[in-house]
Amino acid sequence: MLLERSFEVDGRQARYSFATGAFPEIGARLAAAAAESPRWNPKTGRPRDTTIGRFVRRLMNERRTYPELAEVFGDLGYNLRVSGTEDILVLPIARMTAAEKQFVKADVLQGERLPVSAATYFIVEKR
Repeated sequence: MLLERSFEVDGRQARYSFATGAFPEIGARLAAAAAESPRWNPKTGRPRDTTIGRFVRRLMNERRTYPELAEVFGDLGYNLRVSGTEDILVLPIARMTAAEKQFVKADVLQGERLPVSAATYFIVEKR
């Protein structure tokens, strides 16, 4: 409703951007996606072939770790994608909370490390 009201007052732009670091479900989905990715090295807690920021951005877009946000903007006629990430927190499985591990289905060892959160920058573009 807040977005619809904003559109009524200010009109609809072709492109918007916003950032968030406070969406725990996205972080939990990121951890699960990394655990399943052959491009992530859980022993080192780093991607195998690129920087951690590029890996996380690409993985979040490939796995659509933000379905609630995509649905909200999709219903308004916009596409949503991650344009950048920073402040990526990587933790050993043993230090992750139950909420951070909730979607991890891959076999992981207690000492292995996964990304569990990131400050995430989104681009919203009109279809």
